[in-house]
Amino acid sequence: MSRRPAIAHARFAAGTLGLVGFAMVLGACESEANKQAKLIRENLTPELATLYQRPVDVENRLTIVGNENMRMCAEDLGRVFLLDRPSSLKPEPGLYPR
Repeated sequence: MSRRPAIAHARFAAGTLGLVGFAMVLGACESEANKQAKLIRENLTPELATLYQRPVDVENRLTIVGNENMRMCAEDLGRVFLLDRPSSLKPEPGLYPR
């Protein structure tokens, strides 16, 4: 009685190995055209980094934004430390004779 389960396990193991081997053989039959088609499907627009910008456009935008942010930060620090020039839009009362 103990022989039946051992034979069943051996048959299951042999069948599994056979299926794995068959799958490996089928996987090796990929042609060069299939590889190129797969690469195209993975990235349809390799020249674009966003919906409409190339990687160099993205780098330029990030550089400009970073530069503008640093200049605005310098302006803000000038205001915090009261180093900026006073506004000439509205004169202070008493500074200009009437």
